[in-house]
Amino acid sequence: MRRLKTTLVYVGIVFSSLYGGLLAFDLYLSLSSHPAGMYLSWKDLQKGTDLRRKWEVVSDFRKNGVRAQLSVPPNHLRYPLMGRDQKPFRPLGGVSNTLTVLCNETGQYVNYQSDEKGFNNPPGLFGGKVKIVALGDSFTQGVCPPAEQHMVSLIRQKYPTLVNLGMVSNGPLINLAALVEYGAPLKPDLVLWFHFLGNDFDNLDHELKSPIKRRYLEDGASQGLMHRQKEIDDLLGAFLDEGIKKKEEKSFPS
Repeated sequence: MRRLKTTLVYVGIVFSSLYGGLLAFDLYLSLSSHPAGMYLSWKDLQKGTDLRRKWEVVSDFRKNGVRAQLSVPPNHLRYPLMGRDQKPFRPLGGVSNTLTVLCNETGQYVNYQSDEKGFNNPPGLFGGKVKIVALGDSFTQGVCPPAEQHMVSLIRQKYPTLVNLGMVSNGPLINLAALVEYGAPLKPDLVLWFHFLGNDFDNLDHELKSPIKRRYLEDGASQGLMHRQKEIDDLLGAFLDEGIKKKEEKSFPS
C-alpha cells in the first residue's frame, strides 16, 4: 500500500473495548427483523414505539413520495453483484442521495440522507478538501443514537470536513477496501480507524473468504468504486427493491 503512505499524514487507530449488543444480520434479517428485537417485551408497552420492520418503513416513505432505501452493509451481501462489464463486484456503501433507513434501538428509527457515494455524510464532501476520514463498523456509521448524538457527528461539529465511511459489520479488510476506494483519493490529513474488539476479527475471518475482498491485500488493488456510483445505485437498488417487493407480496397478498 505504498500510495497510501504518501496520502496520509497520520493514521489514528482507535480501539473500542465495548462488548456485547452487536449482532450480524444478513439481508433477510435486515429486511424482516423486528426493530424492538430482544427488548420487545418492554418496548411494546411504551407509547409511540415504532414497531414497523425496516422494509415497512421504506415502503411507507415511498407511499408518501419520499425516495427511501434500506441500509445493507457490505458484509451482509452474501454474493457479489454482477457489474455492467459482466464481472462480479462488491459495493462498499449504499444507494446515493436517498433517505436511508438505518436502525431502531430506542423505539424510534434513525434514518439519514445518504451522500453522493452512499455513505452517512452531508452532501458535497467528496468534492473538496477533507480533513478527516473515519473508518469502522456500526458505531461509526451511526447505530443507533439520534443523529446529533452520534460520535462521528460530534467530531464533525469541530471538523466539518469529516468523511464517514463506516458501515455496519465492517471488519478490517472492508475498512481497508473503503480506505483504498474512497479515503485515499481524498488525501485527508487524518484517518480515524475505529476497531471493535468484540467482533472485528471474526468479521475479518469472513472477509478473507471472499476473493474480491482479499484482493485488497495486494498493492494497487481497486474496483474503481469512486467512479461507479450510478452503476451501484442501479444494481444495488434493484437488488434491495426486489427483496422489499417479496416482503410486501408475502405480507399483503393480492
